[in-house]
Amino acid sequence: MPNIHFFHGTDDEPLARVDETDAAPYANWYPWLAEEFRPHGYDPHIHQLPKAEKQTRGDWLRDSEGVFRTLGSDDVLVGRSMGGTHIFNAATQFDFKAKMICSVAGWVGKANLRYTYGQQAEEKADIESFVSQPVNWDRVRTAFDCGVVFYSEDDPVVDPEDGLEIWSQLAEGNRRLGGGRIPEDLGYGHFKMTEFVELRNAMFQMLGIPVPEN
Repeated sequence: MPNIHFFHGTDDEPLARVDETDAAPYANWYPWLAEEFRPHGYDPHIHQLPKAEKQTRGDWLRDSEGVFRTLGSDDVLVGRSMGGTHIFNAATQFDFKAKMICSVAGWVGKANLRYTYGQQAEEKADIESFVSQPVNWDRVRTAFDCGVVFYSEDDPVVDPEDGLEIWSQLAEGNRRLGGGRIPEDLGYGHFKMTEFVELRNAMFQMLGIPVPEN
């Protein structure tokens, strides 16, 4: 059975917070999309990544190394915001082969974040650690057969220049990696909604799954 893995962003909030350092895998559209894939034979995994003082590039890679090292060739990876960045970092560092990558509002340091950190210098350093080392795009392109990229002109956090950079890097030499680019301004901001029909439809189409009419 293929798996679909979800990696949340640093700004996500859980539906039911356990304590102040709880990670946030269950907010936004992840549970909805997971259930859309389940009837088609996919086993969903919404991963809980470290938060608070362990919200850095290195901490996230150490936490999920076992996931990336045991991926199957038919598995699908979905990352929103820094979760997408996390997938690129993992493909740079670990050897694996998977079916699809989906980057939603991903950031690779092409442009500065639109988000202002206020006076939180430590938070700024932690977030910027995710792009402290360059992405090895050759390794990313080798790791996946196809992919989709979503970004929004009205995103208050990530500049669309980063979305375009991700799409162009993925598409180089492999149109199925860049063929799912969705650059239109959907008015979704940083993609913090409970359902994401456009992403589901783009993924289903590329995976050969019938797209629902509604």
